[in-house]
Order: sequence, then C-alpha cells, then structure tokens
Amino acid sequence: MARPHPILLDLARGGPLREPDDPDAFLRSAAEHRMTGLVWSRIRAGELALTEAARFDLMQSHLRMRHLERHILDVMSTIARRMEDLGVQLGTFKGATAAARWYDAEGERPFGDLDLLVGPDDRRRAAEIAEAIEPGHQLAPVLQDLVDDEVLPSVDLVIDNVAVDLHFDLLKFEVPGRHLDLFWARTLPYPLEGGGTVRVLDAEASLVHFLMHVNRDRFRNLLGYMDVARVVQRGDVDWDVFLELIRSEGLDVPLLLSLEAIAEEMEIPLPPLPQPRGWRAAVWRRLWSEEVRLSGATGINRFRNRHRALPFLAKGRTSDGIRHWLHYAIPPRSMMDVHFPETTGPYWWRNIKGRLDHVAERRRASQPRPTAASTDPSRETDPTSVPG
Repeated sequence: MARPHPILLDLARGGPLREPDDPDAFLRSAAEHRMTGLVWSRIRAGELALTEAARFDLMQSHLRMRHLERHILDVMSTIARRMEDLGVQLGTFKGATAAARWYDAEGERPFGDLDLLVGPDDRRRAAEIAEAIEPGHQLAPVLQDLVDDEVLPSVDLVIDNVAVDLHFDLLKFEVPGRHLDLFWARTLPYPLEGGGTVRVLDAEASLVHFLMHVNRDRFRNLLGYMDVARVVQRGDVDWDVFLELIRSEGLDVPLLLSLEAIAEEMEIPLPPLPQPRGWRAAVWRRLWSEEVRLSGATGINRFRNRHRALPFLAKGRTSDGIRHWLHYAIPPRSMMDVHFPETTGPYWWRNIKGRLDHVAERRRASQPRPTAASTDPSRETDPTSVPG
C-alpha cells in the first residue's frame, strides 16, 4: 500500500462515507496510516458497516489499544509524582494528552509510548530526571555531558514496560533549538486523572510541533495530517504567535509549506499567510512533492533521510547543519552507546559495523510479509520511529 484509501481521506476530511468494495484493503490502508481508531469511531456511530469479521477485529484492536493507553496514562501519573518530589515539572506532547485534547473519543488517536519534555531551566538536572524514571540507565554516567554539549536531544527510557522518550529539545530538527524558552513559555498545566500535573503545549506551539513531526516522519501517514488539521480547526490559533515561533528558529519556509500542503489535502481553509519563495522553497517542494507525501510504509526506508535537509532549509542554520552532518557521520565517542549499543570494540569498527547492521535491519523490515497487515494501530513497522 502507499497513498491512503480514498475512503480514509473522506473520513479524515469529515465527509460522508461509502462502503469500501474491498474491506480488507481498506483496513490494511487504515492500519498503515494509523487511522483504525477513527475508523472504529465511525463504525460505532453507524456511518460505516464493513463485514462482521472486520468489525470484530477492529473491536479487539480497540480494546487492546485502550488497555495499553490507560496503562501509559497511569505511568505518566507515576512519573509526574516522582517529578514533584524532585521539584520538577515535565511537559508532554503528542500521545496521551494530544489524544485527549484534539480528538473526540478514547482510542481515536493511537499512542504507544510517552514523549516528555524537560524545561530549559531543568536541563542541568537531566541525569537526575532520567535516573528518577529509569534508575541505572546505561547512559547515566555521561548523560549530563551529552545534554550540555547539545549532542543528545533526547534519551530513550523504560518504566513499567512503557517506552519514554525524554526530550531536552522539543523540535529535534537535527540541530539544537535556539529559543526553546519561547516554546516552554507557551506550555499550560494539565492535571492527570491518576494524580499529578504535566505541562502541555498551547495551540500555537502544538501546531509548530505537529508540523515539525510530520516533516521528521516523512509525511508518510494520514494521522500526522489529522493532528495538524485538528489543531487548526479546534485550537483557535493566534497566527501572529505561530509565525513568531517558527521564525524564531528560522523554520518559516519548511513549516509554512508543510501547513499549506496539509491544508490543501485536508480541504481546510487557512488565513492569509506569507508565501515562501526562493531556493529553500524550491528544494522543499522537490523533497516533499505530492508524489512523495502520504506514501505510507514506502516512506519508511525510501525517504528516510530527507528530514536531514531541514537545517539547510532553516534560515541562518547552515553552519549548524554542517556540524550536524559531521556529528552524524563521525559522532562523538560517547555517542556510540546511543547509536550502536549492540556493538563493541574500537570506535571505527563500531561506527562502520553499526551502520551496516542498521541497513541490513531496515532491508529485512521492508521485505513483504507472508500474512496480511495487522489492523492493530499500535503496531509500528518503522524501527526508527516512535509510535507517539
């Protein structure tokens, strides 16, 4: 599969639905584009029937996902209480709070992990925060140095079988953010049902982050488009603030073009906004042409490195982009356990063998499977992406 099934596009745009001629192909496309939760909602509303077997499979998938998501919410409350003991408040985005704020029903927006954000004033306590979430993490001895040197924008942790992506840089567009304080200033307290409080991005910062995430995720699934559309339609966005945020990082060209492309696909109106021009706009349109966008599983490997062009498409970040490419090709020795934890030996052996092993792993993952694709929205086929 590649482009989403036409009925999925009708669903995403909020239009009336017709029954698919091939329900199995429709559900495979829904799984590929992470839309099975929204499909189930339309079935429950009586707007879509499908077959009895398909409805049963979707119901089971929905129940499994709901069980997982409730466990993740409990874990988030546990982390929030631990942070209170430290005198720290973390932010969160995507995942659980995005599902609750921008979608109508539980399970509509699938998530399988936690994305947490450390505020700028607490970055100096990175190791302490990580230790409170996952005691004894392998990077604990060097974590603070990696964060201080701005070579590690996030670290992967695990607590109670839940993957946690602890971010020190919200945007993660291959170079360090310059004005992270502006984004943190636009967070709001959000109480959790299980106790504790986290901070969430307001509508303007949420829109910036979702647009950046769609770029990093190679524009490959329809759910990413849904995230952007929901904020535009429901967030009462202050467009002057939105422009201020993207300009603070020099990202007005790629993110305005991303917003324009998504709004056109989703058929949502936008206010008059600046029209990017020049070589940056031309390169972005070439990289993310209509033929490339919404390519589903095809985009996992075929377009996997295109997001690395973002620093060069951001105004004033070319030198930062060059340094990023050098760090990518020749990472600091201390990053070997981050990039290639499965390798041992001398630096250059680990660097070369680790890359070759990852190429082989991606090729294996991209091979067609003998069975039909699962309709479980929590199942990710991209080893490099986080299912938030």
